[in-house]
Amino acid sequence: MKHASSTNSLSKVTSIQSKDIQPNAVDVRIAKVFTIDDTKTFTISESEKLQRGGAEVIPDAGGWFTLAPGCYEAIMENEVCC
Repeated sequence: MKHASSTNSLSKVTSIQSKDIQPNAVDVRIAKVFTIDDTKTFTISESEKLQRGGAEVIPDAGGWFTLAPGCYEAIMENEVCC
């Protein structure tokens, strides 16, 4: 297995900071969090990706999300690509 940030890896992770690189992993960052709207369907195809997201959860002044027990959709700040 190759580390995603290794020079030998074909995978690339965007928006990486040096503190995000761990010995066995790369930390990714959350851009947005949404509650899940069970009346909508998650769809992904070659042409579109439709999230089921309901209301956006706003982080506090320190950038932390306070989440009650349940399910959420998270949009990542990073992209992993080849």
